[in-house]
Amino acid sequence: MADTKKATDGPSNSSPEAWDYHCLPDWDNPFYDEDGIIAFAAALSTPENVAASPSEENLLNSDSKKPNAERITALNDWRPVRQRRIRRVGGRRQKSDKRPRRGRDETREGWTYSIVKYPLLFFVFGWITFLGICYLLTRFYIYLYEQYVTWRGTRDRLRKALRVQDNYEDWVEAAKDLDRHLGNDKWKIEDEGSYYDWKTIRRVVRDLRRLRSEAEQDERDSNRRNGRIGRRAIDELRSNLEACIKHNFAGTDNPRLYSETYYGTKKLLQAYVDETSASLKFIFSSDQVTQADKRTFSKHLSANLGRTALCLSGGATFAYYHFGIAKALLDADLLPKIITGTSGGALVAALLATRTDEELKKLLVPAIAYRITACHDPFSVWFRRWWKQGARFDSVDWATRASFFTYG
Repeated sequence: MADTKKATDGPSNSSPEAWDYHCLPDWDNPFYDEDGIIAFAAALSTPENVAASPSEENLLNSDSKKPNAERITALNDWRPVRQRRIRRVGGRRQKSDKRPRRGRDETREGWTYSIVKYPLLFFVFGWITFLGICYLLTRFYIYLYEQYVTWRGTRDRLRKALRVQDNYEDWVEAAKDLDRHLGNDKWKIEDEGSYYDWKTIRRVVRDLRRLRSEAEQDERDSNRRNGRIGRRAIDELRSNLEACIKHNFAGTDNPRLYSETYYGTKKLLQAYVDETSASLKFIFSSDQVTQADKRTFSKHLSANLGRTALCLSGGATFAYYHFGIAKALLDADLLPKIITGTSGGALVAALLATRTDEELKKLLVPAIAYRITACHDPFSVWFRRWWKQGARFDSVDWATRASFFTYG
Protein backbone atom coordinates (compact mmCIF):
# COMPACT_ATOMS: atom_id res chain seq x y z
CA MET A 1 0.00 0.00 0.00
CA ALA A 2 1.20 3.54 -0.63
CA ASP A 3 2.59 5.79 2.04
CA THR A 4 -0.41 7.45 3.65
CA LYS A 5 1.46 9.35 6.39
CA LYS A 6 0.35 12.78 5.27
CA ALA A 7 -0.82 15.79 7.23
CA THR A 8 -4.28 15.77 5.67
CA ASP A 9 -6.25 14.44 2.71
CA GLY A 10 -8.41 17.55 2.61
CA PRO A 11 -11.86 18.04 4.10
CA SER A 12 -13.85 14.87 4.64
CA ASN A 13 -17.20 14.36 2.95
CA SER A 14 -18.99 14.62 6.30
CA SER A 15 -17.65 18.10 7.11
CA PRO A 16 -19.66 21.21 6.13
CA GLU A 17 -16.56 22.64 4.48
CA ALA A 18 -16.65 19.93 1.80
CA TRP A 19 -20.17 20.98 0.74
CA ASP A 20 -19.66 24.75 0.78
CA TYR A 21 -18.50 26.00 -2.60
CA HIS A 22 -17.23 29.21 -1.01
CA CYS A 23 -14.40 27.12 0.45
CA LEU A 24 -13.16 26.05 -2.98
CA PRO A 25 -9.91 27.64 -4.16
CA ASP A 26 -10.68 30.55 -6.51
CA TRP A 27 -14.41 29.92 -6.25
CA ASP A 28 -15.18 33.47 -7.48
CA ASN A 29 -12.50 33.58 -10.19
CA PRO A 30 -14.00 33.26 -13.72
CA PHE A 31 -10.54 32.40 -15.20
CA TYR A 32 -11.30 34.33 -18.42
CA ASP A 33 -11.70 37.91 -19.64
CA GLU A 34 -14.53 39.22 -21.73
CA ASP A 35 -12.25 40.51 -24.49
CA GLY A 36 -10.79 37.07 -24.99
CA ILE A 37 -14.23 35.47 -25.23
CA ILE A 38 -15.36 38.11 -27.72
CA ALA A 39 -12.27 37.47 -29.84
CA PHE A 40 -12.90 33.74 -29.65
CA ALA A 41 -16.50 34.19 -30.81
CA ALA A 42 -15.35 36.43 -33.67
CA ALA A 43 -12.80 33.81 -34.74
CA LEU A 44 -15.49 31.16 -34.83
CA SER A 45 -17.80 33.29 -36.97
CA THR A 46 -15.07 34.28 -39.43
CA PRO A 47 -15.38 32.36 -42.74
CA GLU A 48 -12.46 30.19 -43.71
CA ASN A 49 -10.64 31.51 -46.78
CA VAL A 50 -8.50 28.80 -48.36
CA ALA A 51 -5.47 30.36 -49.97
CA ALA A 52 -4.41 29.00 -53.33
CA SER A 53 -0.86 27.85 -53.95
CA PRO A 54 1.31 30.33 -55.91
CA SER A 55 1.65 29.59 -59.59
CA GLU A 56 4.91 28.62 -61.27
CA GLU A 57 5.15 32.06 -62.94
CA ASN A 58 4.83 33.96 -59.65
CA LEU A 59 6.63 31.86 -57.03
CA LEU A 60 8.55 34.81 -55.59
CA ASN A 61 5.48 36.93 -54.92
CA SER A 62 4.05 35.63 -51.63
CA ASP A 63 1.17 38.15 -51.70
CA SER A 64 -0.46 36.61 -54.76
CA LYS A 65 -3.55 34.92 -53.34
CA LYS A 66 -6.92 34.38 -54.89
CA PRO A 67 -9.56 36.27 -52.90
CA ASN A 68 -12.32 33.70 -53.37
CA ALA A 69 -10.71 30.27 -53.69
CA GLU A 70 -13.01 27.38 -54.38
CA ARG A 71 -13.22 24.80 -51.60
CA ILE A 72 -13.06 21.31 -53.08
CA THR A 73 -15.32 18.77 -51.42
CA ALA A 74 -15.60 15.19 -52.58
CA LEU A 75 -19.12 13.88 -53.00
CA ASN A 76 -18.09 10.48 -51.68
CA ASP A 77 -15.03 8.26 -51.37
CA TRP A 78 -15.25 6.64 -54.79
CA ARG A 79 -16.42 9.46 -57.05
CA PRO A 80 -13.98 12.19 -58.12
CA VAL A 81 -14.91 15.85 -57.86
CA ARG A 82 -14.88 16.45 -61.60
CA GLN A 83 -15.74 13.59 -63.92
CA ARG A 84 -13.54 13.24 -66.96
CA ARG A 85 -15.47 13.84 -70.14
CA ILE A 86 -14.54 11.77 -73.19
CA ARG A 87 -14.73 13.52 -76.54
CA ARG A 88 -16.18 11.82 -79.58
CA VAL A 89 -14.37 11.45 -82.85
CA GLY A 90 -16.32 14.32 -84.38
CA GLY A 91 -15.19 16.68 -81.68
CA ARG A 92 -18.53 16.86 -79.92
CA ARG A 93 -18.67 16.10 -76.22
CA GLN A 94 -20.72 13.28 -74.88
CA LYS A 95 -23.99 14.36 -73.37
CA SER A 96 -23.54 14.78 -69.63
CA ASP A 97 -27.13 13.87 -68.83
CA LYS A 98 -26.93 10.47 -70.49
CA ARG A 99 -26.38 7.91 -67.76
CA PRO A 100 -24.87 4.48 -68.41
CA ARG A 101 -27.18 1.52 -68.31
CA ARG A 102 -26.90 -0.51 -65.10
CA GLY A 103 -26.78 -4.27 -65.05
CA ARG A 104 -29.10 -6.60 -63.25
CA ASP A 105 -26.59 -7.41 -60.56
CA GLU A 106 -26.19 -3.72 -59.76
CA THR A 107 -29.92 -2.99 -59.47
CA ARG A 108 -30.59 -6.26 -57.58
CA GLU A 109 -33.32 -7.39 -59.96
CA GLY A 110 -32.56 -11.10 -59.67
CA TRP A 111 -35.35 -13.46 -58.58
CA THR A 112 -33.31 -14.76 -55.61
CA TYR A 113 -33.03 -11.28 -54.13
CA SER A 114 -36.78 -10.75 -54.21
CA ILE A 115 -37.45 -14.12 -52.55
CA VAL A 116 -34.74 -14.07 -49.86
CA LYS A 117 -34.79 -10.36 -48.98
CA TYR A 118 -37.61 -10.20 -46.42
CA PRO A 119 -37.22 -13.68 -44.91
CA LEU A 120 -33.54 -12.99 -44.25
CA LEU A 121 -34.38 -9.60 -42.73
CA PHE A 122 -36.98 -11.12 -40.39
CA PHE A 123 -34.58 -13.90 -39.43
CA VAL A 124 -31.81 -11.43 -38.49
CA PHE A 125 -34.13 -9.24 -36.40
CA GLY A 126 -35.67 -12.31 -34.79
CA TRP A 127 -32.27 -13.68 -33.87
CA ILE A 128 -31.23 -10.34 -32.36
CA THR A 129 -34.45 -10.23 -30.35
CA PHE A 130 -33.91 -13.81 -29.15
CA LEU A 131 -30.37 -13.02 -28.00
CA GLY A 132 -31.60 -9.90 -26.20
CA ILE A 133 -34.26 -11.86 -24.35
CA CYS A 134 -31.73 -14.54 -23.37
CA TYR A 135 -29.37 -11.88 -22.06
CA LEU A 136 -32.10 -10.22 -19.97
CA LEU A 137 -33.17 -13.58 -18.52
CA THR A 138 -29.56 -14.43 -17.68
CA ARG A 139 -28.97 -11.12 -15.93
CA PHE A 140 -32.25 -11.49 -14.02
CA TYR A 141 -31.24 -14.99 -12.88
CA ILE A 142 -27.83 -13.72 -11.74
CA TYR A 143 -29.46 -10.87 -9.82
CA LEU A 144 -31.85 -13.22 -8.00
CA TYR A 145 -29.10 -15.73 -7.23
CA GLU A 146 -26.80 -13.07 -5.79
CA GLN A 147 -29.64 -11.45 -3.87
CA TYR A 148 -31.02 -14.55 -2.19
CA VAL A 149 -28.18 -17.12 -2.29
CA THR A 150 -24.71 -15.62 -2.62
CA TRP A 151 -24.81 -12.38 -0.62
CA ARG A 152 -26.47 -13.34 2.61
CA GLY A 153 -25.48 -13.34 6.25
CA THR A 154 -21.95 -12.34 7.22
CA ARG A 155 -20.64 -11.90 3.70
CA ASP A 156 -23.48 -9.50 2.89
CA ARG A 157 -22.76 -7.52 6.04
CA LEU A 158 -19.04 -7.32 5.21
CA ARG A 159 -19.70 -6.23 1.62
CA LYS A 160 -22.04 -3.48 2.80
CA ALA A 161 -19.37 -2.36 5.25
CA LEU A 162 -16.91 -2.23 2.34
CA ARG A 163 -19.20 -0.04 0.27
CA VAL A 164 -19.82 2.59 2.94
CA GLN A 165 -16.15 3.40 3.54
CA ASP A 166 -15.17 6.96 2.62
CA ASN A 167 -11.36 6.71 2.75
CA TYR A 168 -8.80 4.33 1.35
CA GLU A 169 -7.31 3.13 4.65
CA ASP A 170 -10.67 2.01 6.06
CA TRP A 171 -11.61 0.47 2.72
CA VAL A 172 -8.44 -1.65 2.80
CA GLU A 173 -9.27 -2.98 6.26
CA ALA A 174 -12.84 -3.80 5.22
CA ALA A 175 -11.57 -5.54 2.06
CA LYS A 176 -9.16 -7.65 4.11
CA ASP A 177 -12.00 -8.72 6.41
CA LEU A 178 -14.11 -9.76 3.42
CA ASP A 179 -11.21 -11.70 1.86
CA ARG A 180 -10.57 -13.44 5.16
CA HIS A 181 -14.20 -14.50 5.45
CA LEU A 182 -14.39 -15.73 1.83
CA GLY A 183 -11.18 -17.75 2.17
CA ASN A 184 -9.21 -15.71 -0.34
CA ASP A 185 -6.19 -15.65 1.97
CA LYS A 186 -5.47 -19.27 1.06
CA TRP A 187 -5.11 -18.27 -2.59
CA LYS A 188 -2.68 -15.52 -1.58
CA ILE A 189 -0.43 -17.85 0.40
CA GLU A 190 -0.05 -20.43 -2.39
CA ASP A 191 2.80 -19.57 -4.75
CA GLU A 192 1.58 -21.83 -7.52
CA GLY A 193 -0.59 -20.31 -10.20
CA SER A 194 -1.30 -20.63 -13.90
CA TYR A 195 -1.46 -16.87 -14.53
CA TYR A 196 2.27 -16.23 -14.05
CA ASP A 197 5.64 -18.00 -13.97
CA TRP A 198 5.82 -18.49 -10.21
CA LYS A 199 9.02 -20.54 -10.32
CA THR A 200 10.91 -17.70 -12.02
CA ILE A 201 9.52 -15.12 -9.60
CA ARG A 202 10.49 -17.22 -6.58
CA ARG A 203 14.01 -17.71 -7.91
CA VAL A 204 14.39 -13.97 -8.66
CA VAL A 205 13.21 -13.02 -5.16
CA ARG A 206 15.67 -15.45 -3.61
CA ASP A 207 18.60 -14.13 -5.72
CA LEU A 208 17.75 -10.49 -5.05
CA ARG A 209 17.65 -11.06 -1.30
CA ARG A 210 20.97 -12.90 -1.31
CA LEU A 211 22.76 -10.34 -3.48
CA ARG A 212 21.39 -7.38 -1.55
CA SER A 213 22.48 -8.99 1.74
CA GLU A 214 26.00 -9.52 0.39
CA ALA A 215 26.13 -5.98 -1.01
CA GLU A 216 25.05 -4.55 2.34
CA GLN A 217 27.83 -6.47 4.06
CA ASP A 218 30.34 -5.09 1.52
CA GLU A 219 28.96 -1.62 2.23
CA ARG A 220 29.66 -1.97 5.94
CA ASP A 221 33.01 -3.77 5.63
CA SER A 222 35.42 -2.10 3.23
CA ASN A 223 38.10 -4.79 3.71
CA ARG A 224 35.63 -7.49 2.67
CA ARG A 225 34.71 -5.46 -0.38
CA ASN A 226 38.31 -4.86 -1.45
CA GLY A 227 39.25 -8.50 -0.96
CA ARG A 228 36.44 -9.88 -3.09
CA ILE A 229 37.51 -11.81 -6.19
CA GLY A 230 35.36 -11.55 -9.30
CA ARG A 231 32.27 -9.45 -9.79
CA ARG A 232 30.97 -7.47 -6.88
CA ALA A 233 27.62 -8.40 -5.37
CA ILE A 234 26.20 -4.98 -6.15
CA ASP A 235 27.10 -5.36 -9.83
CA GLU A 236 25.28 -8.69 -9.99
CA LEU A 237 22.35 -7.08 -8.20
CA ARG A 238 22.22 -4.36 -10.87
CA SER A 239 22.28 -6.96 -13.65
CA ASN A 240 19.43 -8.93 -12.09
CA LEU A 241 17.33 -5.80 -11.65
CA GLU A 242 17.87 -4.75 -15.27
CA ALA A 243 16.71 -8.22 -16.36
CA CYS A 244 13.54 -8.41 -14.25
CA ILE A 245 12.32 -4.80 -14.16
CA LYS A 246 10.36 -4.70 -17.39
CA HIS A 247 6.77 -4.79 -18.54
CA ASN A 248 4.90 -8.00 -17.63
CA PHE A 249 8.01 -9.82 -16.47
CA ALA A 250 7.09 -13.50 -15.94
CA GLY A 251 3.42 -12.54 -16.18
CA THR A 252 3.41 -10.25 -13.13
CA ASP A 253 1.12 -7.76 -14.89
CA ASN A 254 -1.59 -10.30 -15.66
CA PRO A 255 -4.94 -8.71 -14.67
CA ARG A 256 -6.23 -12.03 -13.38
CA LEU A 257 -3.68 -11.89 -10.56
CA TYR A 258 -5.30 -8.73 -9.23
CA SER A 259 -8.96 -9.70 -9.64
CA GLU A 260 -9.12 -12.84 -7.51
CA THR A 261 -9.37 -10.93 -4.23
CA TYR A 262 -10.80 -7.64 -3.06
CA TYR A 263 -7.40 -6.39 -1.91
CA GLY A 264 -3.87 -7.45 -2.79
CA THR A 265 -2.54 -10.39 -4.72
CA LYS A 266 -0.32 -13.40 -4.03
CA LYS A 267 2.24 -13.07 -1.25
CA LEU A 268 4.99 -14.10 -3.66
CA LEU A 269 4.19 -11.23 -6.02
CA GLN A 270 4.09 -8.77 -3.14
CA ALA A 271 7.46 -10.08 -1.94
CA TYR A 272 8.83 -9.60 -5.46
CA VAL A 273 7.67 -5.98 -5.56
CA ASP A 274 8.98 -5.24 -2.05
CA GLU A 275 12.36 -6.82 -2.70
CA THR A 276 12.73 -5.00 -6.01
CA SER A 277 11.93 -1.70 -4.34
CA ALA A 278 14.36 -2.35 -1.49
CA SER A 279 17.14 -3.30 -3.90
CA LEU A 280 16.63 -0.14 -5.95
CA LYS A 281 16.74 2.05 -2.85
CA PHE A 282 19.94 0.39 -1.74
CA ILE A 283 21.68 0.84 -5.11
CA PHE A 284 20.83 4.54 -5.40
CA SER A 285 21.97 5.20 -1.83
CA SER A 286 25.14 3.10 -2.00
CA ASP A 287 28.64 4.54 -2.28
CA GLN A 288 29.83 1.54 -4.30
CA VAL A 289 28.17 2.92 -7.44
CA THR A 290 29.25 6.21 -9.00
CA GLN A 291 26.78 8.93 -9.91
CA ALA A 292 27.38 8.37 -13.62
CA ASP A 293 26.60 4.65 -13.27
CA LYS A 294 23.47 5.46 -11.27
CA ARG A 295 22.30 7.81 -14.00
CA THR A 296 22.94 5.22 -16.71
CA PHE A 297 21.23 2.53 -14.63
CA SER A 298 18.12 4.67 -14.14
CA LYS A 299 17.92 5.40 -17.87
CA HIS A 300 18.04 1.68 -18.67
CA LEU A 301 15.26 0.95 -16.19
CA SER A 302 13.16 3.79 -17.53
CA ALA A 303 13.55 2.45 -21.08
CA ASN A 304 12.64 -1.08 -19.99
CA LEU A 305 9.66 -0.31 -17.76
CA GLY A 306 8.42 3.07 -19.01
CA ARG A 307 6.48 5.62 -16.99
CA THR A 308 3.04 5.38 -15.46
CA ALA A 309 0.29 7.42 -17.12
CA LEU A 310 -3.33 8.01 -16.13
CA CYS A 311 -5.61 7.78 -19.19
CA LEU A 312 -9.15 9.04 -18.59
CA SER A 313 -11.82 8.12 -21.13
CA GLY A 314 -14.93 10.05 -22.09
CA GLY A 315 -18.32 8.42 -21.80
CA ALA A 316 -20.50 11.49 -21.10
CA THR A 317 -21.84 11.16 -17.53
CA PHE A 318 -19.39 8.33 -16.79
CA ALA A 319 -16.69 11.00 -16.74
CA TYR A 320 -17.87 11.93 -13.23
CA TYR A 321 -16.24 8.70 -12.00
CA HIS A 322 -12.86 10.23 -12.84
CA PHE A 323 -13.15 12.63 -9.91
CA GLY A 324 -13.42 9.70 -7.51
CA ILE A 325 -10.51 7.88 -9.17
CA ALA A 326 -8.33 10.98 -8.96
CA LYS A 327 -9.30 11.51 -5.32
CA ALA A 328 -8.40 7.92 -4.41
CA LEU A 329 -5.03 8.14 -6.18
CA LEU A 330 -4.32 11.49 -4.55
CA ASP A 331 -5.11 10.19 -1.06
CA ALA A 332 -2.79 7.22 -1.60
CA ASP A 333 -0.07 9.51 -3.01
CA LEU A 334 -0.15 7.57 -6.30
CA LEU A 335 -1.31 10.26 -8.73
CA PRO A 336 1.05 10.06 -11.75
CA LYS A 337 2.65 13.03 -13.41
CA ILE A 338 1.48 12.04 -16.92
CA ILE A 339 -2.29 12.49 -17.30
CA THR A 340 -4.35 12.47 -20.48
CA GLY A 341 -8.01 12.10 -21.42
CA THR A 342 -10.69 12.46 -24.06
CA SER A 343 -14.02 14.28 -23.97
CA GLY A 344 -15.11 14.60 -20.32
CA GLY A 345 -11.92 12.86 -19.25
CA ALA A 346 -9.92 15.65 -20.91
CA LEU A 347 -11.55 18.22 -18.63
CA VAL A 348 -10.72 16.19 -15.54
CA ALA A 349 -7.16 15.67 -16.83
CA ALA A 350 -6.81 19.43 -17.32
CA LEU A 351 -8.03 20.03 -13.77
CA LEU A 352 -5.51 17.55 -12.34
CA ALA A 353 -2.60 18.84 -14.44
CA THR A 354 -3.06 22.54 -13.63
CA ARG A 355 -3.32 22.28 -9.82
CA THR A 356 -0.94 21.26 -7.08
CA ASP A 357 -1.68 18.36 -4.76
CA GLU A 358 -2.66 20.71 -1.95
CA GLU A 359 -5.11 22.52 -4.22
CA LEU A 360 -6.58 19.23 -5.44
CA LYS A 361 -7.21 18.11 -1.86
CA LYS A 362 -9.48 21.14 -1.45
CA LEU A 363 -11.03 20.86 -4.92
CA LEU A 364 -11.92 17.16 -5.10
CA VAL A 365 -14.82 17.46 -2.68
CA PRO A 366 -18.61 17.38 -3.22
CA ALA A 367 -18.68 21.17 -3.54
CA ILE A 368 -16.92 20.92 -6.93
CA ALA A 369 -20.37 20.19 -8.39
CA TYR A 370 -20.86 23.98 -8.21
CA ARG A 371 -18.39 24.25 -11.10
CA ILE A 372 -19.68 21.34 -13.20
CA THR A 373 -22.41 23.17 -15.13
CA ALA A 374 -21.69 22.23 -18.74
CA CYS A 375 -25.13 20.62 -19.24
CA HIS A 376 -27.14 23.53 -17.86
CA ASP A 377 -29.17 24.09 -21.04
CA PRO A 378 -32.71 22.67 -20.94
CA PHE A 379 -33.86 20.12 -23.47
CA SER A 380 -35.77 22.70 -25.52
CA VAL A 381 -32.60 24.76 -26.01
CA TRP A 382 -29.97 22.15 -26.77
CA PHE A 383 -32.29 20.04 -28.95
CA ARG A 384 -33.08 23.05 -31.13
CA ARG A 385 -29.36 23.78 -31.41
CA TRP A 386 -28.61 20.17 -32.31
CA TRP A 387 -31.38 20.16 -34.92
CA LYS A 388 -30.22 23.36 -36.62
CA GLN A 389 -26.44 23.31 -36.12
CA GLY A 390 -25.69 19.66 -35.36
CA ALA A 391 -24.00 20.58 -32.06
CA ARG A 392 -25.08 19.60 -28.56
CA PHE A 393 -23.21 22.46 -26.85
CA ASP A 394 -22.46 26.07 -27.66
CA SER A 395 -18.75 26.63 -28.30
CA VAL A 396 -18.54 30.06 -26.68
CA ASP A 397 -20.48 28.98 -23.61
CA TRP A 398 -18.28 25.91 -23.25
CA ALA A 399 -15.15 28.04 -23.51
CA THR A 400 -16.26 30.13 -20.53
CA ARG A 401 -17.25 27.14 -18.40
CA ALA A 402 -14.24 24.98 -19.29
CA SER A 403 -11.81 27.76 -18.32
CA PHE A 404 -12.12 26.65 -14.68
CA PHE A 405 -10.80 23.18 -15.51
CA THR A 406 -7.97 24.47 -17.71
CA TYR A 407 -7.09 27.29 -15.26
CA GLY A 408 -7.75 29.81 -17.99
